[in-house]
Amino acid sequence: MKATELMIDDWILVDGIPSQVKGVDNNGQITYSHPYTEVLFTTYDFEPLPITSEILEKNGFEHYNEGERNCCEGYYYDKNYKNDKLENLLYGDGDTWGCIWGRRLYDEYICYDINIHCVSELQHLLRVLNVEELINNFKV
Repeated sequence: MKATELMIDDWILVDGIPSQVKGVDNNGQITYSHPYTEVLFTTYDFEPLPITSEILEKNGFEHYNEGERNCCEGYYYDKNYKNDKLENLLYGDGDTWGCIWGRRLYDEYICYDINIHCVSELQHLLRVLNVEELINNFKV
C-alpha cells in the first residue's frame, strides 16, 4: 500500500498498532495518531489494517449464515437510508472480503462484487456510498 492511496482518517497499522491517518505529503510520508492520544507522529513505514470480524461487529455489521438472507454467509450492514439507493453491504470470509451492495432501481436490485483487502479500502467504499454514520464514527 502506498501513502498516496490513503485518505485522511483512514485506519492503518504503524508498528502493529492501529493508527489513524491525519495527513499525507508528496514524498510518501504520513502523519498519524494513535486512537487514544492527540499527539501526531510521522512515518514512511506502515501497513494495511486487516478487516476482522471484531471490527465489522463494532461497526454494526451482523453475521448471517448461509441461506438466512437468501444469500451467502457473511457480515451484513443493513440500515435504512434516506434516499434508498443503498440496500445493504455484505462482507464474506476469504482471502479478501468480497463486498456486494445493492440499490433499488425500479424495484429491482443491482449487485456489484468488489474486492476489499483492508480497513482503509472499506472506508473508501463507505465514503463513496455516503454511509455517513460509519464514515465519521468508524471503530477499530
